[in-house]
Amino acid sequence: MSKTVKKILNFISFAKLYFLVGNTRIAKHIAKEGLEFVRKGKDCIWFPDLNIILDIKKHFDILKCIRLVSQLQRKTNCEFKQTSNGVCIAVIQGCEFNINTSEEIVLLSEIFLDHSYDIALPYKSIVLDVGMNNADSSLYFASKKNVEFVRGYEPFRPTFEAARRNLDLNPGLAAIIEPYNYGLSGREAELECDYSAKNTAGVGLSGILGAKSNIVKEKIKIKSVVHEIVRAGQDFPDHSIVLKVDTEGSEFEMIECLDREKVLEKIDIVILEWHKKSPQVIIEALLKSGFAVFRRNNLNGYTGMLYAFSQRR
Repeated sequence: MSKTVKKILNFISFAKLYFLVGNTRIAKHIAKEGLEFVRKGKDCIWFPDLNIILDIKKHFDILKCIRLVSQLQRKTNCEFKQTSNGVCIAVIQGCEFNINTSEEIVLLSEIFLDHSYDIALPYKSIVLDVGMNNADSSLYFASKKNVEFVRGYEPFRPTFEAARRNLDLNPGLAAIIEPYNYGLSGREAELECDYSAKNTAGVGLSGILGAKSNIVKEKIKIKSVVHEIVRAGQDFPDHSIVLKVDTEGSEFEMIECLDREKVLEKIDIVILEWHKKSPQVIIEALLKSGFAVFRRNNLNGYTGMLYAFSQRR
């Protein structure tokens, strides 16, 4: 086949894709991944390789991330299934997750493709998942060797209900997960905060990071992180305490409070995502409390991960 003929065939294939989905970016992603597709009825596309049928309107958010969906399938052996009413479920490493939005796919890619929380634990551990979101991280931690209990904290009610739905899909793992519909910080309060169902990963006590759309007000509760760390130590005295923090900005207040109250010493591992400003003050507090700290910046320079390991054992 000549290069000219091949270019023409590729153009025709891309044109069919574009007219089918009505979006250039989505069509490019499908073409780049080399995904086979078959039109099903007027508004649906069947992807045989992924074993899912996506309604162009209903599942448009998933189509926007079809490249990540394909990468999850190829690189993690993720399988997809659908309920009778078309809800998509991803099955990865024995865990099941509802995927209704592009954000949920991005969160799964951070866990299973970027390995953001992939730590090996040598001792019996309890994980405090602060900023649980839809429980994907809590379920991931619960599946890890030597994790015997997880406590997840999510203050926003709609996101907490999404977490409940994911926990319901995984009754075996959910048995060792306690979800709490409140957040943790350096103070106790009842607040009214901006909330966006389209950007739950960017919602925090001080506002919304990233894209802002469909914003509503949500009343939330926050409780003392010091109290929760102390309670974990009392309830699980023979366990290491792993603190995971993803709170869109309030991590600074949280670590400052733990440092001031001399509670950082009760923690064995900290996995923390920092936002908006330099994490140096957090690093210094962790170093002072006997942690070795590894810092990883994201490409945008405004966020990154800190991994801190206590050297006190």
